[in-house]
Amino acid sequence: MNKKKKPEKSVKSSKDKTKAKKEKKDIKEKKAKKEKKEKKAKRPKPPKVVRDSFTMPENDYAKIKSLKAEFLELGLVLKKGELLRAGLYALERMDEGQRREVHKNVEPVKTGRPKK
Repeated sequence: MNKKKKPEKSVKSSKDKTKAKKEKKDIKEKKAKKEKKEKKAKRPKPPKVVRDSFTMPENDYAKIKSLKAEFLELGLVLKKGELLRAGLYALERMDEGQRREVHKNVEPVKTGRPKK
């Protein structure tokens, strides 16, 4: 009597299944972290900003308000700091003669905080 033995099936316990699932999850998490890190490394860092305050005549301050309104009519929302930076870019592109002319038209003001 020759009975053939059936090959034994590998029976995984519930602990083994749980362990395998956890390992898969860990691998996925590590991969996701690595991808996130790579994306972050590729992204250029925004420039550092400096907070500052300064004194200016009321009529110059009114010009800022007026220019902001003009940009708004064009459909462009501009913050005060952005407007001042745009002025800096414009000054950079001027030649020496134009800069001297602008300098003549800027009235000097006393530095420091105004008295209340």
